[in-house]
Amino acid sequence: MSLDNFIPLSITIAGLIALLIERRENAAMGATDHFHVKGLEARIDRARREVHIFVKDCPRAFRAHLGHLIVEHKIETVTLAHEKRPKRRCSITLASNRRRLLATGHYVASSDWAETVWTTVETGKTWVRLRAIRLPGHHAQHLAGWEEGQASTQTDAMDVPLPNGNARAFKLWLDQHQREFFPDQTCAEVLRACQSPTSRNLSSP
Repeated sequence: MSLDNFIPLSITIAGLIALLIERRENAAMGATDHFHVKGLEARIDRARREVHIFVKDCPRAFRAHLGHLIVEHKIETVTLAHEKRPKRRCSITLASNRRRLLATGHYVASSDWAETVWTTVETGKTWVRLRAIRLPGHHAQHLAGWEEGQASTQTDAMDVPLPNGNARAFKLWLDQHQREFFPDQTCAEVLRACQSPTSRNLSSP
């Protein structure tokens, strides 16, 4: 094989190897366009530049344009009440011989006394709130301090209950695509800069 043919062939092989390595790394990280756990499936539609999320027993799919998705995770908890009754405790008293201490036991309260103790316990379920928003209206809404419901910047919304493990796996997949899914903070920074006192003073005559 001549040197003129060997160099282009080597470049082609090196490119194929790099592509295979990249695909293998993406597969290892789970950074694929498709995600599936029991009760939820998500898919990226590259042609429409949208992410579609399908939930079991839900007749419609959630849709959001790439870069217009907000996701909130909240672990569900319940507050349980139980009675705490007194236990026999040990108290130190001074005996007649001042060099010796005696340990005696007594009840801290009457036997019918009880204290109500509240305990927060996880249920094993996470609520995932999906929101598709309009930009830059979403950033402007927060910067202007509008109240919730005063102006709608949502195009779709859905609350999804998932087991904690499935919710964590879904969050990992979302985080691996965060540059595609979530709003670019550059827009919010520009709007914030425009509202700063310095920028207003510079724009005034």
